Amino acid sequence: MKKQKSPVAELAMRIIKSEVLKEPFEITNEIKHCEELQIEAGCYISVHTQNGELRAFHGTQHPTEESLYYEVIRNAKNTVNHDAHYKPISAHELENILIAVDVLGVPYRINDLAELDPIHKGIIISHGGKKAILLPNAKGIETPGQQLEAAKQKAGLEYVENSELQISIFTSTRFE
Repeated sequence: MKKQKSPVAELAMRIIKSEVLKEPFEITNEIKHCEELQIEAGCYISVHTQNGELRAFHGTQHPTEESLYYEVIRNAKNTVNHDAHYKPISAHELENILIAVDVLGVPYRINDLAELDPIHKGIIISHGGKKAILLPNAKGIETPGQQLEAAKQKAGLEYVENSELQISIFTSTRFE
């Protein structure tokens, strides 16, 4: 298992390893009482290969647990067990995966597309019950137009006029 740099990402890695190997997880007091894990926030867990390929991705836009500590545990388990977009992570992959935890700031609605900033701000779009979220600094997305089109495609809203979309943006802090 590759050593993670932050206690937040280390927690996610330990949970993922525990879920893949079907073993109980052990968390040190240093991780459990880490200041960053005491806040309430939504987060996304992403699992990448050493060459940058996305292997799994799952999270929550808003907090669903009493603290980020429990939010990371819940989302890390769901990353392994409930992400139908990717094949399950295998035990032999554990040594070579990288984990990132993106802790989301509070999203706020925008009315002007000039406020989009794909490097520093993520985007949430919705319309008619369909929704998509893209984290800031997503691979291959450099312009606001690319960010909006990628979110529309992800949500299945390619043919919806921008003026009909509910668009929110948010900041995030990444822990690796």
